[in-house]
Order: sequence, then structure tokens, then C-alpha cells
Amino acid sequence: MERFSRTVFWGGLVCVAALLLWAVWWSGGGEKDRATSKQEATRSAPPRESRRSLGERMRSLLPSWLGSPTENASREVEEAVRKTFVAYNKQNLRAFKAGWTDKGFQQAYGLPKEKVRSLDQLSLLSFRPYTIGEFSNTALYGESAATEVGLTYGEVREGHRMSLVREDDAWKIDQDEKLDQPSKDATVVDAKLKFFSLELERTRLAPGTVAFKITNTDTRPHEFIVKKVTASESEETIGMTKPLKPGENDTLILSLDPGRYVALCNMISPDGKPYSYGMRTEFLIE
Repeated sequence: MERFSRTVFWGGLVCVAALLLWAVWWSGGGEKDRATSKQEATRSAPPRESRRSLGERMRSLLPSWLGSPTENASREVEEAVRKTFVAYNKQNLRAFKAGWTDKGFQQAYGLPKEKVRSLDQLSLLSFRPYTIGEFSNTALYGESAATEVGLTYGEVREGHRMSLVREDDAWKIDQDEKLDQPSKDATVVDAKLKFFSLELERTRLAPGTVAFKITNTDTRPHEFIVKKVTASESEETIGMTKPLKPGENDTLILSLDPGRYVALCNMISPDGKPYSYGMRTEFLIE
């Protein structure tokens, strides 16, 4: 019975292939002995566009819902990124790490995969799920690809350009570059990090998206941290940058509700004093 089923399957497949080839031949005008009158009419008519290749004609016969190979591959790339961050949201560390190459993971989080045992090691902020935005500018280059996507993590809103490669027959993130371009509706605030001083261009801002354009003007490394002041006067970290070298710039984009906030550098100076003694500025969202 099994042998009979295989015979029927392969026989049907051959028939379908034969029908497709016949349809291609017919759509391409394969009959050389068409009526003379039709040939004359063709000569007097405007020139026909050149015949399409066999592959193009066969693809045109496929159902439109199958999509082109390029469209399908682009969706695979975007789905690989989405699947990786969905795994993070589900706190599935194994699946999250599987979405990255070793190089990409090390570059993004500063730790090798094998040393990460918990998602808490990947951020100084408390765990918050990612909101995955729209994808754009997805492009394929053989065994590599690139795409851009918006990611929101708590109050932090960032655009990312991700490069992917094929590894173990799957697309994996090989590089993650943060895009510093804020949205058109964002309030942009210049922030300067100085020696025991942190200056904000404005300290009263409207609710919504705020983009801090940060410059370290000091000769020492500094970080930029934003904390929200709670009703009990405690402070909760909602966003931060990596330590910035002298002269280095960065952008921190946050979605802020009305309330009291503080921006500070919490690093320790060479003489053992926290920079937050002077590098601390409160601001209001109202």
C-alpha cells in the first residue's frame, strides 16, 4: 500500500510539472505554425515586448499569495528578529541567546553567551518586556541581511539597525547598532557632562518623548542616568547610557509621564567620591 501511495504521489507531481511547462510554452507563443493571417496581423502591430525567461514565466503562474523569493526571505529575516525578542519577553534565555551569533551577543551585551545565566545580567534596569515596532529597510546580501526596527523597553524608546547572517540554517543577529534619530514629535534636550556638574538645556518639559542629546565635555569618563522620583521619595532608574569617554556623544530617548525626575552620573571619581555629589540635576515633566 505504501509503495502504491508513493507511485501515485510521484505520478501526480510529474503531471503537474508537465502542465506547468505546457502553460509556459503556450503563454510564450510556442506554436510556430500559427495561421498566416495572425502572422500578418502581428507584423503590422507594434512590436511585442521581448519574451520573458522561462523562470519568470513559471513564477508568473504561481499563486500570488506565495510571494516572491525576496519577499519571503525578507519576512524570514524580520521574523527571526521578532522571535528573538519575543523569547526575551517570555524570559526564555536559551531561545533568546540562540537568536544571536557569539560575536553579535558579545557586542550587544558585553558578555559571552556562555557566561550569561540570567536575563538580569543583561541590563541594570529591572526586567521589562520589549515592545517590537515596525520593520523597515530590510535588505538581503546573499548569506547576510540587514533590517531596522523600533524597540521600546519600559520608558526607553530606541531604533535599531540589525545585521544578520545565516548560521546553522537560521538567521541570527550578528550586529546591533542603535539609531540615535528621535521621532519628529520628540522634545530634544541638550545635556552636558562636566567635572562634578551636569547641565540640562531645560528643566521643565512637556510629557511624551524626550531625546537627551548627551555630550561628555570633561576629561574623565561619565555616564548619564535618568531616575523617576516616586511618591515615597525613592528613585527608580528608568534609562541610562553606557559610560562615555571624554568628548563622546550619545542619545537617550525616553517616553516620560508627568512627574519629578533626576539626571545624574553615578560613577566614582579617582579620589573615591561619587560624581553624583555635583553631577545631579532635577527636572519636571508637566
